Parts: sequence; C-alpha cells; structure tokens
Amino acid sequence: MKSIASVVGAIIALVGLPSGISWFFSRVTLDVGTPSYQSNPLTAAFVISNGGSFRISDIKYKFAMLHLAAGGGPNLNMHGKNVFVTDSSKDIPVLRRDEKRSLSFPPQFIRMAQDVHQCEIEVVITYRPFPWLIAKETRYRLEAMKDVSGNWGWHYKATSENY
Repeated sequence: MKSIASVVGAIIALVGLPSGISWFFSRVTLDVGTPSYQSNPLTAAFVISNGGSFRISDIKYKFAMLHLAAGGGPNLNMHGKNVFVTDSSKDIPVLRRDEKRSLSFPPQFIRMAQDVHQCEIEVVITYRPFPWLIAKETRYRLEAMKDVSGNWGWHYKATSENY
C-alpha cells in the first residue's frame, strides 16, 4: 500500500512541478510603438509578446477607453468605468516562446479620436500558461502624452497581474 502512495506521489510531483514553474514563469508583455499619425495616438501599434519559457494559449485582449479629450470631438471621461471597445473575434489561439503579435485599436475609436489632447486607456490581456487550465490576467494602464517636440508617446501608468 505504501508503494502505491509513493508512486502516485512521485507522479504528482513530476507533473506538478513543471506545471507550477510554467505558471510562475509565464511572462506576457505589451509594447507600444510610435503612432502612424502624430495627431492621433491611437494609431500606434500595440505588440503583445510571450517572454516566458512556455507557450501560452487562449489569449484574449480588450482595450478599455478610460479618458479621451479630442478637439472637434467628444470629451469622454469614464469616471472610473471602463468602456471596453475591442472585438473579441480577434483573439489569439497560441503564442509560443518569444513570439509576438501586433494588436490594433478598434477603427471606430481611431476615427473618433482625431486631434487628441489627452488619452488614457487600459489593455487587459487574459491567457492560459501551458499546461494550466486556469487563466491569468495582466492589465496595462497607459496614458498618451506629447513630448517637447509635440510628438505623441505612450507611457505606462501602472501594471498589475491578477490570478
């Protein structure tokens, strides 16, 4: 009876240890490029990367507009309420180690955000580290700011991970 318990324990350890390591060493990052049109920071390329040691799957992402002030357009202040504006049909099935994918902000908001004065967004990325069935979530809060030359750039306000 003891030998069966020790065999089962060894199997659980052999399977559980790599699984646990993949959970804690999964790393998804979001990089933001320079906007294609300097009058609109939402035209920047948002690039999601898998910097972990294992593949990740079931990657879902959402862009949330937190604040938008634009000349000739609406001044949207969400007062702490996120307005998610992403089409979920563009989910990414798998990202292998060191693989990257480019995400773009939804076109209807890009058109609306001409002549932007201030913009703040949140990007929520949900994914499943291999071989786990439980998803992880990473949030990136970004603010678009102009530099001294008048060019837009995105700056991270805060990053958090929720399990």
